[in-house]
Parts: sequence; structure tokens; C-alpha cells
Amino acid sequence: MKRQRLTYREHITLGKELYKMRNCMVKRAVQISNAYGVSKKPGKLADRAYTVIDNLRCEMDDQLYRDYPGIANPYIYYPNEQNLTYKKHVALGKKMCVHRKSEKANYQKALRREVFIDD
Repeated sequence: MKRQRLTYREHITLGKELYKMRNCMVKRAVQISNAYGVSKKPGKLADRAYTVIDNLRCEMDDQLYRDYPGIANPYIYYPNEQNLTYKKHVALGKKMCVHRKSEKANYQKALRREVFIDD
């Protein structure tokens, strides 16, 4: 039996939910790290929690572009993030999130300084 992919509308709903979850978790990660330290287990786990959400957003964004290449846009999984940049792989013509691989550490540092917009 073939699996049913998410509809475009479901991607929009999921993108908004993941965005809110991520912003809430980053705020809590900063709070926990300030209280217990970034090198202690609570700080590390809180940091890992929002990193997992970010990785999921990135993968779902990539999947959105595979499922709906003509109508997908980066603001579905990254709303209100005008400073988020996408790099296009020249040889493959494929979009990649900035926080992948070598740029992940810089992206995570930027998360700590980010201003959040409450919906």
C-alpha cells in the first residue's frame, strides 16, 4: 500500500506548529541553560530538543519542495524569518537550509540572539 503524502494545506499547518514549538523550546533552552549551565545535562537536553525540531523543519521543507516543486516557498516552514537564507547547490540545482553541516554551529549561535515574534 502506498503511503499518502501530506497535502499542501497540511504542510502549511505543520509548518506553523513547528515554528511555534521551536520558538518556545529555544526560549526554554536559554532559560534552562542560564539556570543550570550549558554544559550540564538539562542544558544539553534542552539544546538538543530545539535542534531536533530545527532538523525536522529542514527535512519537511525539503520534502515540501519535492512534493510541490511549483508552488512551495520557504515561508511555510520558516514564517517570519526574513533573514533565513537558502543556498542553491549549483551542480544539482537543489535548495539547502543554511543550518546544515558546516554552517550548523554558526546557525545555532544565531538562534541564541534571535528576536522572536509572538503570534
